[in-house]
Amino acid sequence: TARLAGYEVEVVDDLMEWDYGAVEGRTNDAVTAEHPGWSKWSDPVPGGEQVADVAVRADRFIARTAGLVDDVLVFGHGHMLSIVVARWLDLPPAQGRRFPLETGTVSVLAHKRRDRVVETLNRPCGPTPVGS
Repeated sequence: TARLAGYEVEVVDDLMEWDYGAVEGRTNDAVTAEHPGWSKWSDPVPGGEQVADVAVRADRFIARTAGLVDDVLVFGHGHMLSIVVARWLDLPPAQGRRFPLETGTVSVLAHKRRDRVVETLNRPCGPTPVGS
């Protein structure tokens, strides 16, 4: 996607999609039909990464960018980036569920004085509709 948008690409392993193990490709409804109340955010992901494992990767990425002066543009998968948002705000990784990121949207994490903040979340890409 980044290449299609005209950007140079550096693949960052720490931002790879969450490994969903045995539930990869299955809908939440299908999984919870077998395991009522199950959530990737709070329960074990059989054969995959746990939310805490994904948070370790998110934290490494945040630390990697901490000293940069220039902006960083990231293209990635929603759940992984939701955890990045939570960790950016110093929240537990499972709180990423409160930041659902939609396909094809822009979110901006920034600094306000010494605080890390969410400046924009889920802004649609593309032309602005007439009358907006």
